[in-house]
Amino acid sequence: MATLGWVATRQLGGPAVRLPLIGVVSCAATWPVVMTTLVGARADNALAAHGKTALVTVSACEPPDRVRWRRLLASAATVPAVVIALCLPLIAATVAAIAAAIAGWRWLSDLLITVGQAESAVIAVLMLAGVAPVVRSITPIQRQAARLSARQRAITLIEASNLAADPADRRAATILVRNLQRHADTRQVAILANPRDSAVAAMYRRLGFEPLNADRPGMLLRWPQRSR
Repeated sequence: MATLGWVATRQLGGPAVRLPLIGVVSCAATWPVVMTTLVGARADNALAAHGKTALVTVSACEPPDRVRWRRLLASAATVPAVVIALCLPLIAATVAAIAAAIAGWRWLSDLLITVGQAESAVIAVLMLAGVAPVVRSITPIQRQAARLSARQRAITLIEASNLAADPADRRAATILVRNLQRHADTRQVAILANPRDSAVAAMYRRLGFEPLNADRPGMLLRWPQRSR
């Protein structure tokens, strides 16, 4: 689970996670936030994976209330880890500053407090930079259109999002999506995909997904094979 979280952080994060040196720090800062999402999905049996190299979260587009609460509670359980990751530098610096003040090194105490505040601010910025692509991928209008179309066809609709794979295993994402397609075809379920970039969108299209709006890039939809 932790390995999959790191893969997701590296692949779903913003440009900051790919920088030479600061990328590792950005990943470390963003990883607890990503794990919050994955733990919630796992609690809802909505996390599919191919070994430790690829994952995708799958959820009903209109889940019952009990599912929403179960995922929310599981995600909330990981919030302390996010808070600790954000505040740990400041806490450590504060403890060290108190020790320095007791020893009579006032200048060092002030310096440690300043450094701790700066480190926490940097971690917060890196966290925001890491999750920004996920926030930008939210497309409520297209999702609502897909829901309406599924209702008209009397077909259950699920959404596949946060698809991520280790670059060292180029086939992992394709294998994972094909497995999801077979599962959906067996149960006559439509899949709504929310690709994070054009490369992932192109992969979905090769596997039979079609744009919801040909004039506007965004979410892709695949109807179950036997319903066509």
